[in-house]
Parts: sequence; C-alpha cells; structure tokens
Amino acid sequence: MNDVTDTRSHMNPFVILVASIAAVAGILFGFDTGVISGAILFIQHDFHLSPALEGFVVSSVLIGALIGSMLSGRFADYFGRRTLLIISAIIFFSQHWHPPWFLLSQRWLSVV
Repeated sequence: MNDVTDTRSHMNPFVILVASIAAVAGILFGFDTGVISGAILFIQHDFHLSPALEGFVVSSVLIGALIGSMLSGRFADYFGRRTLLIISAIIFFSQHWHPPWFLLSQRWLSVV
C-alpha cells in the first residue's frame, strides 16, 4: 500500500497537463452540442432546413470529429503543425458567412 502513495506523490506534471486539456476539450465538445440544440430552431428558420438536413447540421460536428481524429496525425506529418494551425485559424474566422452549404461545411471543418 505504501507503493501506491509514492506513485501518486511523483505524478508527472505533463500527464496532468494532457489530462486537463483532454477534459476541457470534452467539456467544450459537450457545450457545442448544447448550443446547437438551442440554436437549431433559429437555424432551421433562417436556412429553411428539412428535418433530414437539420439532423445533418446537428451531427456534422460528430462526423467531423471522427474524420479529423483519423486524419490529423497524417496531415500534421505532411504539412507541419504550424501550417495546420494557420489553416484552422482561417477556417475558424471565415465561419461568419451564411449560405446553407457553407454552414454545413464550416461545422464539419471546424472540428477537422
């Protein structure tokens, strides 16, 4: 039992940092799900979405997260992390446009 307390007292700060970042990312992902469920009424009215397209708008973040988690390592190896961060910033700041197809593509790309 003494070995367990010794292991806890020597926990690596990097592990704590990575776990904290992962926890915050999970909270933000859940927050986005809550925000889109409240905003979908206004989005449906503004973009005249069918029920199927409405469901696709809500689930597009999940689809983007799935594809992004599979491809992000390869993209970072090929393009470099700095280039990917610049591209992500451009995509993030361009999300204020309003055509319906752009809404779907930006919700999907914001996660990738």
